[in-house]
Amino acid sequence: MVFFCLLGILGGLLGAFFNRMSLLLMGAREHLSLRGLAVSETVIVALVTAVISFLNIFMRVDTAELVSYLFQECSAGDFQGLCDQNEVASTAGLLILAGMAKIFLTILAVGLPVPSGVYMPSMAIGACFGRALGMLVQAWQQNYPTSWFFSSCPPDISCITPGTYALVGAAAVLGGITRMTVSLAVIMFELTGALTYVLPIMVAVMISKWVGDAFDEGGLDDAIIRLKGYPYLDDTSDESLHADRPAERVMTRMEDLVVLFERGHVLQEIEDLLESTEYNGFPIVRSIQDMKLVGYITRGDLKTALGMCHAVGDLPCSFANDDGATDGVNFYQWINETPLTVKPNFPMSSVVDMFTKMGLRFVLVTEQGRLLGLITKKDVMSHVYAQRATMLLQ
Repeated sequence: MVFFCLLGILGGLLGAFFNRMSLLLMGAREHLSLRGLAVSETVIVALVTAVISFLNIFMRVDTAELVSYLFQECSAGDFQGLCDQNEVASTAGLLILAGMAKIFLTILAVGLPVPSGVYMPSMAIGACFGRALGMLVQAWQQNYPTSWFFSSCPPDISCITPGTYALVGAAAVLGGITRMTVSLAVIMFELTGALTYVLPIMVAVMISKWVGDAFDEGGLDDAIIRLKGYPYLDDTSDESLHADRPAERVMTRMEDLVVLFERGHVLQEIEDLLESTEYNGFPIVRSIQDMKLVGYITRGDLKTALGMCHAVGDLPCSFANDDGATDGVNFYQWINETPLTVKPNFPMSSVVDMFTKMGLRFVLVTEQGRLLGLITKKDVMSHVYAQRATMLLQ
């Protein structure tokens, strides 16, 4: 179990290093604006990968095939000297070099505009290091069978299975990169059917997560979401981050919003508004004097309504419930009369919980029916990141 714990520590360290370097490289690509050179960059990385892979016998085969060879025991056959007891040092050295090369080559490949992933490469990295450690421990046990470290092993019988070390190493590195725990243990069990090794896999995965979290929080996918600024909220937000901050301190205020009035617009004005803005929706108020909230209409519904009215120019349009009115075009049927609203003193901890649990994209802030502002998912994300940064500085 000690060596499995060491693999867990190694997996956490490699995972933290992999994530940090991948993010630095992706950030450099964004900063240097290399999108115009995407094809050239991909070709160069592919060429470098092919040349380096040819130099190591364990990197010449397909990644999935390599992982299967590293997982299997010697009774199933020997692949490139993995079971040759006379070449343990050289074979283990080649495996370690292969693992190190795959780390740097995978870092280069992350973020390229081609279909790829990190699951199988990270498993191959961990399997290389795990198999190398298993071979070294097996040689140690065979050369010193009476050592106190192997006192539980029967004499003259090898109780070390290098394939198990490769399996645990693969899980540890994958866990260090993705920070998955129970789901990863289940995945490894489903891949191998090795129920006997679920305990060491779980131990190594938990240790790799703890070690990785000591350097940065969350896995590679979470870090990429933060780097790209995607409006994603997880369900693990700490309520202490928000310190009962009211919603009015986070909302976008009226002076920065684009609103529609219940009456007084013409079709050309609405079309110009859609062309000049990229907002996903617009609050509708009764008038600029009282700002009484009437409803909300999404950008998609507004475009659909305009396309169906078959009219252009200065024809009046309204969003009011004018039964029997014949002048102009009425978009009342397209509006949402009951959008979700909160009061300005509503705590941000509850707002974040609403966005997380209900999958909201926006919420309106009102006081006695008057529109005061709007909170979008990006506003909530900016608030959460700012609060986390403040806590880290403290």
